[in-house]
Amino acid sequence: MKRSIRNPLLVAAVALSILSLSSGDVLGSGSYRGPGGQVPPTGRVPSATGTAKISPVPGEPGGPAYTGPSGQQIGGRGASIGARLDREGGNSRARRTGNNRRKKSGADGFSSWEYWWAFHRESFFAGRQILASGGSTESLDYLLGKGDADNVRDVVNPTSRMIREEVIPALKRAMSDHDSDVRVSSILALGKIGNQTDYPVFLQGLRDPHWQVRQSSALGLGILGSSYAIPHLASILEGKEEGLRLTGQAEIHLRTRAFAALGLGLIGTQQASSRKNICDILLRALAIEEATADIPVCAALALGVLGERRAVPALVSLSLDPRRDPLVKAHAVTALGKIGDPRALPAVRQGIRDRSVHVHRSSVLALGLLAKPGDSASLSLLISTARRGRDGQGRNWALAALGRVGGDQAAKVLFDRLQGGQKEDKVFAAFGVALLERSGDFIDSATEATHEVFRKTRDDRTKSGLGIALALMGQKDVKADLLTVLGGKGEAQAQGYTAVALGILGERSAAPMLKEKLRGTGPVDFKRSLATALGLMGDRNIAEDLMKMILTSSSAPEKNAAATAMGFVKDTTFVAPLIEVLDDRRKFSALVRTQAALALGFVCDEREVPLLHAIMENTNYRTPVDALTEAMSIL
Repeated sequence: MKRSIRNPLLVAAVALSILSLSSGDVLGSGSYRGPGGQVPPTGRVPSATGTAKISPVPGEPGGPAYTGPSGQQIGGRGASIGARLDREGGNSRARRTGNNRRKKSGADGFSSWEYWWAFHRESFFAGRQILASGGSTESLDYLLGKGDADNVRDVVNPTSRMIREEVIPALKRAMSDHDSDVRVSSILALGKIGNQTDYPVFLQGLRDPHWQVRQSSALGLGILGSSYAIPHLASILEGKEEGLRLTGQAEIHLRTRAFAALGLGLIGTQQASSRKNICDILLRALAIEEATADIPVCAALALGVLGERRAVPALVSLSLDPRRDPLVKAHAVTALGKIGDPRALPAVRQGIRDRSVHVHRSSVLALGLLAKPGDSASLSLLISTARRGRDGQGRNWALAALGRVGGDQAAKVLFDRLQGGQKEDKVFAAFGVALLERSGDFIDSATEATHEVFRKTRDDRTKSGLGIALALMGQKDVKADLLTVLGGKGEAQAQGYTAVALGILGERSAAPMLKEKLRGTGPVDFKRSLATALGLMGDRNIAEDLMKMILTSSSAPEKNAAATAMGFVKDTTFVAPLIEVLDDRRKFSALVRTQAALALGFVCDEREVPLLHAIMENTNYRTPVDALTEAMSIL
């Protein structure tokens, strides 16, 4: 028999759950969004050569809503491409080339170092997490109103039995929930757990009446990694009769087809024997020209994740084709960089000079992945871009790219930008130095210069970015300075990033201050950073605070931040109560149950780096299409 809820805190949580946000807000702050939960506007138009005119499938959106730098919404459910362009400003030609010269709003936050960090932090965190162990559930039972001081058991790490007998059945039950967001989070959590016998649940999800559950099921099959899904996803991607049967639709929405492409790429990362077959399917998808660029863009992204060198000639040809949409060309260049075949270098160098800023930026990223220290032609292009590039985003990305390439020439440019660049230049140059050291190029002078710039700067944002870079370099002598910043009266979000730096350095003396701030008020990004920092420090009691945030916060993004961070800490003490929350549709709102399912997926994911990070890292997030934006929103 279930115990009744007696604790006042949980009673308040139940009351708050009744006031939950509307469907669509629940998953509104994915892991790969930038500060404030923002995603850059798509800036896309129909393919220049595409002739097919596809109307939105009844009941499905024309595109998600995007939050601009000043908080304005761009696009939204049912919004046409033309309407979005009208709101964003600029004409079709400017949008296609990326050369829209309209006045920028604010400091163009999408160009900030914080956005770059959001898309790359997971790989820096790999190996740094300390799993929770020891402790008890006494405080948790009290939180749920059903414990006492004598009811104590040890915390255990996730076991296959716990996952098989408790977590998976709960997530399967949630697939019948009346709320689509709960079903979306549950199917993605099942994918992260990776139990191949759950394959029929994903097939059920493909036929779900809600468009977002269908597309998430296609992506979830990719995360699951089953080779059985390859023909199914291929038929959905290509819009074939079998795909129509699987989805139960008269017409498969373009975004669901695009998600199928991403899913195929993710399967290929886990099934080496299937890569050739998947590569052929994705290469065919590159040629699909519909009313939007979603399908070829996601096919290119999937090919980059797949890493098959046999895709290089087709991607090179696409990247140089003047007839193709610049957004597609830009992502083809990104794929070439991720595949890492030096045969692509001439095309990528040419892309640096492309008139489309989208292709230019992607080429900067790709050159950082392809070039070597002795490659004078590539280094010359990156150096000139970093110093005199026509685009601020490209200049900053060139600094990070130089850090990936390494060598004395790259180090000299980074050193110069650290000392003489603008605020954003300094932070990107510092991240470049951190990347240099990550690859084994230890540059004492650049490290010392970074620390000196950190001490002298008075700008909160700049200081916190430099602090993270120094922590990534392992500079433990910066701890005292970071603690001073954290204890000061500076901007909350900058303090949050400073906390992350302390977490990377494992400075546990900061934990009491971080917990106090976490329990107080503050922006969502600030709370997420504090929780992440405590997780990096191995604080095994932080999960209790995260559970409170999931239960009692009235903010959907804050709940999402807590669910994400709970998985980062991986304290399985909270598996049972999360299941209890997920199961109880009467007492808990869809908002709360959705975050419980997400947290279960994060906690039970055994990967050090989330599988989906391969799609997001080193991707030109300034040129997203609807499908990629949606993926950033729900992951």
